[in-house]
Amino acid sequence: HVLRLRRCQPLQALVDEVQVRCKYCASGCGWRGRLDESATHEAVCPVVENVTLNRRLAMAQKRIFDLETDQKKGLKIMSSLKAKLESKEASLLWIQYKMSTKIKELQRRLSTSPYQRQAHGSVRD
Repeated sequence: HVLRLRRCQPLQALVDEVQVRCKYCASGCGWRGRLDESATHEAVCPVVENVTLNRRLAMAQKRIFDLETDQKKGLKIMSSLKAKLESKEASLLWIQYKMSTKIKELQRRLSTSPYQRQAHGSVRD
């Protein structure tokens, strides 16, 4: 058998008249009123919006902090990569200089070589 409870109107009226505070009283809401009016109050309570905005602000501030931290890490990585690139460029310039010097030396040796003169008909038999 299912037991059915009937609502006792006089008892419900007494419960509804109990004085309560807004559940956001710790956050600054000073509203006090009947229990049966609390849901209506909380639907328009200005402190609820303030609490919600404060939560959103805290989340936005954390996101900003995280982005700034990521930016600092990125800048460190970029700085390190720039230093490596500059080192590689210096190495390449040194290699280019050495190759240019070697090419000039080979050209000089080739121009004074008897084989070079012979190829151009400078040397006569």
